[in-house]
Amino acid sequence: MNPFFSRDGQWVGYWSGTELFKVPVDGGGAVRLLELPVMTGGSWDDEGNLVIGSGAPSSTGVLRLSSTGGAVSPLLDLASGELFHTNPQILPGGKAMLFQKVGTPPGPGTETIDVVSLADRSRRTLVRGVGSARYLESGHLVYTDKAKMFAMPFDLERLETRGTAVEVLDDVAYDSVANLAQYDVSRTGTLVYRRSSGSPMSTLEWVDSTGKHESLRAKPGAYVGTPRISPDGKRIALALRDGANQDIWVYEPQRDSMTRLTFGGRMFALPVWSQDGQHVLFSALGSGLYSSRADGAGQPQALEQDLIGSIRLPTSVTRDGTRLVYFQPDGNPQLWTVPIERGGGGLKVGTPERFLTTKFSDQDAAFSPDGRWIAYASNESGKFEVYVRAFAAGAPAAGERWPISNSGGGFPAWLPNGRELLYQSGDQIMRVGYRVSGNSFVAETPRVWATNVRSDGGFDLAPDGGRIVASVPVVAPGAQTREHSVVFVLNFFDELRRRLPVDR
Repeated sequence: MNPFFSRDGQWVGYWSGTELFKVPVDGGGAVRLLELPVMTGGSWDDEGNLVIGSGAPSSTGVLRLSSTGGAVSPLLDLASGELFHTNPQILPGGKAMLFQKVGTPPGPGTETIDVVSLADRSRRTLVRGVGSARYLESGHLVYTDKAKMFAMPFDLERLETRGTAVEVLDDVAYDSVANLAQYDVSRTGTLVYRRSSGSPMSTLEWVDSTGKHESLRAKPGAYVGTPRISPDGKRIALALRDGANQDIWVYEPQRDSMTRLTFGGRMFALPVWSQDGQHVLFSALGSGLYSSRADGAGQPQALEQDLIGSIRLPTSVTRDGTRLVYFQPDGNPQLWTVPIERGGGGLKVGTPERFLTTKFSDQDAAFSPDGRWIAYASNESGKFEVYVRAFAAGAPAAGERWPISNSGGGFPAWLPNGRELLYQSGDQIMRVGYRVSGNSFVAETPRVWATNVRSDGGFDLAPDGGRIVASVPVVAPGAQTREHSVVFVLNFFDELRRRLPVDR
């Protein structure tokens, strides 16, 4: 993850999720440099040192170490209210560093592009609410705002921008949650980027096993993550982004009405329902777990206290409503469970318990109907596949784990009949029968359940098991699918100098 080239192009640094490595471009074994629980981008400086972005739960935002390994030194600590420092870049001359600050709560409203003098650690904010900044040897600063890339001249001596930013691209793919774009620029002026697949807007759809697609809500929205169906099947909880805000809403298809549960101030994500359907639990990114009444009455309530910097992403509640499973991306995402109970007119949670400890990314867990099993997605094979493990409350995972998917898979969901589960593989929903023999889980060969489900955020299964709901990207009539298109732009520096002369 997070690969980056050395200045001479001979090495690639990368993060395994728990450790930092470098590997030679012309072949050879990877060299371990250090253990690293959080890594948010990196670069090489002119002297052969690596600068690595980091953040919560540590107090250090940027680290520096020799590319040959050895001692690690903190280069820049987190200030009050900061969660991460990402994409650090030592500027030519080695006297200053460019980086992106992610504040609390994370989101466009608390993100800035900053430059810091390495002599006295004095800092200056260059641009607010944007991301993925790079200084280019053409003398320009480039950064992105969603799919758009902007450029402006940058004065290395004064460490300040000059003039007005100009849009130079409008189709760069980006991560809408982390506000990071997928591009890079060589020292010689070649730009490479992954082209955006189009509008971030999507619509909600029912899909059944016959392949029938039925639109739910006519108005498109910037839906984020997996929509969740209430236990009675009549409502859908979802996260909806609007500008700098991302809030939790409840949609009622029968009345085509939306009820808002949160009102900005944080980035809210991944709602799940309490088993009685009266509450919705969700993540406040950087602030832990929250809950709200599903009818919108009252204010959202923090389920845990003093969790600044915590990112806990809930995905499933047991059928008896007594336990929640979530994954926590401190380094590699790992699975945790926590008891749930009623208290004071709402919900409260107990002490979190780690379910799984691995060196891989384990996420998107779902409890089986009888609560005996957890299905989840892991990249332990090199790509995400679905696995099942036995679950016992209050105990970490033990014993065997059983593979379910065989050609990539994620977002598992259990059918209520207790004999099958579903998962997503590309644009297909796969179906796997299973049986339990003592303490063993015996899975059958996957079969196609539904096709043409173009959701990037997963799906949720209706309580009767007959259909799923998914958010599907809006595609203009006649538009071609371009999600895997990579664009090379030669002589990019020349174009920037033509449009934005640096000597004025």
